[in-house]
Amino acid sequence: MNDHVRSGSDLGERTNCELGFCRAPEAIVAFARDRGVDLIVMGMRHLDPVLAGHLPETDTAYEVVRTAPCPVLTVR
Repeated sequence: MNDHVRSGSDLGERTNCELGFCRAPEAIVAFARDRGVDLIVMGMRHLDPVLAGHLPETDTAYEVVRTAPCPVLTVR
């Protein structure tokens, strides 16, 4: 992560990456809740812009956005 942070920025000290093994949406939301996360940033699979507003309920991003205790920024 620190390889991608501009020199002199404290962003590397304020970000955290972890790996886990369980259902992704539940793990992401539990991690955010347990650690008091301010913002979740996650990628979405490439979807047509018209369909993106109607994600299937089985989609990881959909579940996280719906259940997260903090804002979620999705990027494609």
